[in-house]
Amino acid sequence: MGGRILVVDDEPNSRFAISQILIDEGYEVFSAESGKEALEKLRANSVNVVVTDEKMPDLSGMDLLAEVKRNDPHIPVILITAFGSVSLAVEALKKGAYYFFEKPIFKNLEQFLAIVRQAIRTQEMELELDHLRREVVEKYSFPNIVGSHPRMLEIFEIIRRVAKTDKTVLIHGESGTGKDLIAKTIHYNSLRRDKPLVTVNCGALTESLLTTELFGHRKGAFTGAVKDGVGRFEMANGGTVLLDEIAEIPLNLQKTLLRVIEEK
Repeated sequence: MGGRILVVDDEPNSRFAISQILIDEGYEVFSAESGKEALEKLRANSVNVVVTDEKMPDLSGMDLLAEVKRNDPHIPVILITAFGSVSLAVEALKKGAYYFFEKPIFKNLEQFLAIVRQAIRTQEMELELDHLRREVVEKYSFPNIVGSHPRMLEIFEIIRRVAKTDKTVLIHGESGTGKDLIAKTIHYNSLRRDKPLVTVNCGALTESLLTTELFGHRKGAFTGAVKDGVGRFEMANGGTVLLDEIAEIPLNLQKTLLRVIEEK
């Protein structure tokens, strides 16, 4: 696996040793002796991972972490230190460090290399996810929805207004008129666009299955429930739940659903 790694350490022997290990593993390595030099290297080069010492004179590893995340949140930062503590590790992880590793890394070299590989893969997946998210948002942007009739333009304006709110929306119309497209357009033009869009076909499930699908279940609630199950509302987690064929929901469940919608 290839990759470009920036190694930051004010101690020359440590910096050289870590760099050489990574070079031997097939990585392209840049090195910096200070946090300030590291920022200059980052401005001039594209890197996949930053491996930095924590205790440095001009700019600490924690400060460098903050700067890296401010400029590019997708670059994983692995902090290394000879003065480790639980509180420091917790602080580093809270501030966005990918991993907190104690020196000397040679004591757990295989683990260190595995973390580097994992960090590179994580960055690749995040960038791919961002690319897909941008494609989806573009797909459901207004210029990509065909329609110039005054009535369609009126619908576009309603979508724009609704997308800015956190209101429950009812979309109704004949089959094939684009209800699903409108629902997705609302989601991807709202502040919830980076959260999940969870769709449930209410007409395809029995009342008991639909209840479980929407609200989840506890382990042992029914035959085959060997562990807790997450419902679609919990799965959405700040996103949008699209209830398709809502008219097919049994009356008893409609009452429960109404309470959920009113209390959300």
